[in-house]
Amino acid sequence: MSIEEGFNSCLQNGTAYLYINGALTNVMLHSLFMSSAKIDGIKLLVKDASKILINAANYEKLRLKNSGINVLEGINLIAVTINPFSAYGYDFDKKRFRNKLADIIDVPVINVEDI
Repeated sequence: MSIEEGFNSCLQNGTAYLYINGALTNVMLHSLFMSSAKIDGIKLLVKDASKILINAANYEKLRLKNSGINVLEGINLIAVTINPFSAYGYDFDKKRFRNKLADIIDVPVINVEDI
């Protein structure tokens, strides 16, 4: 079943959640946004946050349509690693990058260069 068919089935059955078995991707959401499926108010449900592989723009589109994403199992996040170098050829000031991130999250931030 496609994601569009899933949303249409939810609407017909009065279901508030659509379970995504596997990863939720940008390609999947693009297909949904380009379809005629009505997504207002229906929440996507995934196993855990590691299954959410979408960009901020697509998340915002879901939110604006009164939809969203819920997870079944939480993740015990014990640290975040950063890499101040991009595969696209640019880099970030590693101390500033680490400090800015450390200021807004409650787990240790580790620069992969320092390991």
